[in-house]
Formats: sequence, C-alpha cells, structure tokens
Amino acid sequence: MLEWQYYQILGELQELQRHDSDPTCPCRLSDDLGENCLAKHSLGLSVLAAETAAMETDKKNASLLWELSADAKDKHMKIKGFLCHENDGPSLAIGRDNGERKLSLFIIINHAK
Repeated sequence: MLEWQYYQILGELQELQRHDSDPTCPCRLSDDLGENCLAKHSLGLSVLAAETAAMETDKKNASLLWELSADAKDKHMKIKGFLCHENDGPSLAIGRDNGERKLSLFIIINHAK
C-alpha cells in the first residue's frame, strides 16, 4: 500500500513540475479558466503526502511527508490567492528541490519493497 502511495506522490510532483515548466500550458497563461492545473496538483500532493505520512511507520520518512504536505498546501493557498486576484502567481518550487525530493521518495519506495 505504501509503495502505491509513494508512486502517486511522485506522479503529483511530476505533474506540478510539468505544468509549471511548460509556458504553453493554458493554466499558466490565464487566471480565469475553470480549472487550474497547479492548484489541483498542489492540493492533491498535500492530501496524498499527509495521508501517506499517517500510514508511514518510519519517523524520518513520515517527517519528510508532513513537510511535503505543508509545503504543497502553502503553495496551493498562494495559487488560490492568485486565482482570486489577491496576489501574484507564486513560484512552484516546493520546499527542497523537486529532484532531491523525488530521489528521497524513490529511495523510500525501494526500501519498502
């Protein structure tokens, strides 16, 4: 079960990175679309990371997940503020470098097998 959770987290991180780095993505070009990919994926990442942290028995891994959840929730709220015309669009770098975070998650997955 944990392995599946970690792969879902990696998927959300990848989607955030993809949408944030693609200047042609419609959600990066407008704040008035019915859906914003960055808001959707940052919220999904926050929820998945918190859910997985609650399931994780390794305290170090759980701490990494709680940190990721909080960072993603913070970014989600900033994106929401942008969509509501309350602030400028935020940088999507979530906590530690996404590459470093992905590597950490891959290591955890491999030890979970």
